[in-house]
Amino acid sequence: MTMKRLPFIFASLIGLISCAPALAQTWPTAPVTLVVGFAPGGSTDIAARVLAEQLGKKLGQSVVVVNRPGASGVVGANSVAISKPDGQTFLFGSGSLASGPSLNKSLPYDASQDFVPVTQITSIASILAVHPSLPAKSVKEFVDYVKANPGKINYGSAGAGSLQHVSGALFEKAIGARMVSQGDAGGHCGGHEQGDGCRAIGDGGTQPLGRSRIGASRLKFAGIQRLLPKRDSPLERTGPDLRGHPQLSHEENNAMSTDASATAQTPTTALQGLRVIDLTQFESGTSCTQLLAWLGAEVIKIEPPGKGEQGRFSSTEPGVDSHYFIQLNANKKSVTLDLKAEAGKKVLRQLIAVGDIFVENFAPGVIERLGFGAAEVLELNPRIIYARIKGFAPNGPYANYLAFDPIAQAAGGALSITGEPQGRPLKPGPNFADSGAGLHCIVGILAALHQRQSSGRGQVVEVMMQDAIIAFMRIAYAAQAMFGHAAVRTANQSIFAGTSPSEVYRCKGDGPNDYCYIYTTRAGNKQWHNVLKVIGREDLVDDPRFLTPGQRAAHASEIDAMISQWTCQHDKREVMRLMGQAMVPASAVFDTMELWSDPHLRERGTFVSFEHPQRGQLTIPGNMVRLSDSHVPVQSPPALGEHNAVIYGDLLGLSAEELAQLKHNQVI
Repeated sequence: MTMKRLPFIFASLIGLISCAPALAQTWPTAPVTLVVGFAPGGSTDIAARVLAEQLGKKLGQSVVVVNRPGASGVVGANSVAISKPDGQTFLFGSGSLASGPSLNKSLPYDASQDFVPVTQITSIASILAVHPSLPAKSVKEFVDYVKANPGKINYGSAGAGSLQHVSGALFEKAIGARMVSQGDAGGHCGGHEQGDGCRAIGDGGTQPLGRSRIGASRLKFAGIQRLLPKRDSPLERTGPDLRGHPQLSHEENNAMSTDASATAQTPTTALQGLRVIDLTQFESGTSCTQLLAWLGAEVIKIEPPGKGEQGRFSSTEPGVDSHYFIQLNANKKSVTLDLKAEAGKKVLRQLIAVGDIFVENFAPGVIERLGFGAAEVLELNPRIIYARIKGFAPNGPYANYLAFDPIAQAAGGALSITGEPQGRPLKPGPNFADSGAGLHCIVGILAALHQRQSSGRGQVVEVMMQDAIIAFMRIAYAAQAMFGHAAVRTANQSIFAGTSPSEVYRCKGDGPNDYCYIYTTRAGNKQWHNVLKVIGREDLVDDPRFLTPGQRAAHASEIDAMISQWTCQHDKREVMRLMGQAMVPASAVFDTMELWSDPHLRERGTFVSFEHPQRGQLTIPGNMVRLSDSHVPVQSPPALGEHNAVIYGDLLGLSAEELAQLKHNQVI
């Protein structure tokens, strides 16, 4: 790797505030980013946020903390090491992370060559941060509280033997009271609560205090506990696994061994910890980000103040979330932001800095005019995945054309093969272009996230609605290759033709959907023989008109009349049951109400219910992707701007006065 000498803040906590003015004298005038290689809520994260707050005041500009946790800080360090030096991005962590020569051979960067310390704030010490509900404003008050509640107070750690765990164990020994270690690989307590709930002590952070329940900026600082040995002591040099170390008592070693398996936690959802900056509207983009939310990502939906995204309100019910919007925006968080105002753009830049995924599907040229094209966003955050969905390719002849679902279906060829053979082209009912593009976009996003684990870099994911339709038509192109001409409309027949039955047959009843679709494969005669057995016409097994799939296709009208005569005597569900039990592919034509009311589909989660604040109890199609170890309960779509305080206050650290000013200026 070419030596870049990237800036590194070698820091713990003591002296942090006092050093801020000195740092400010030579600090960059551009927006500043502190990259922390650990999860929110830990002492490294909190120390970085304290420094960011002080520097922000001194500089009069935004100083953003970005968490890139993983591999004991190596992921965050590597993301800085491989990025382009910009003079305003700093790695913030402990000394061993970037300056320990013994680690060089095993790290993806050269720690002694690729980083140069900007300042050392202090030697290692530990911070005591507590949940805001805990009645403790100092170390002494906390000690008294622990003694009064032995065994009921949790502390976060990175697992048995970690620095946080040892810190907590030594703290317990010093005060003579028992606490409970709740740790995982990221320094969280894993969401378990005992007694009065999770607390943070030592280097530990806790999940309830982290992303999912309370922002790290809301932790109460209670003080510093100087119980860990100094940097050059044997205890610290032993690294993260301290089980069996002679400086620990027999009881402490036993506690580490006992807790080792119990404290190893894994994410509770597949995409937990990923943050999506969602600038989508209508369906193609919103379907993409809704599925990301259902897989566990935090999706922050950015909407114009007062009116929301274009699909939120209908002209017939102003101010009430439309049913269209509700179908596509569950499990998201909503913030309002005027992206035409410079103050709004500044806030969006801060969000981008702490995001993992950026998704937009504006009309051609809109996002670029706002100043947030791919190049600009990746410059702000080189690790972000920038995803965009458009109707047509930006370098093609239709680049500037607008597209909605039916336009893209026409442009992608779907209408050309839908309808009666001699009739006009018809639009397929489902929104294949919109939701199909959204699904393709998710595939690209997940692939880019996987590649980022090794490269450390983000990239652009681009999906065109026209392309998505073409991808769904591969079999039509197979037919074109077979017959030497463009695929044609075949009504309900297979696009290859060559077989019968392949049709919807009228069943008993007079409803518009009292039909059953029956199909038999071209690969042999077994399913055809099963059809004859079900309808009681086994006498036709050896009929020369029906001996092969091709011969049956030539006599399709005769077969259709024969099957219709039988199906009209049974309702569609009975036809489906009898054919299905005989191993004949068949399905009743179900309408939306029949499916929506199906108890099995409700129980399975194909349809999910929630309470909407304006419309009451609602049931919508849910997440169709089932993961055995990732379960995300459905949540109602957010009210417009519902999460302004949480996102802008807790996540970005804006004060109540700043939020009030932004609201007064109609920026949020």
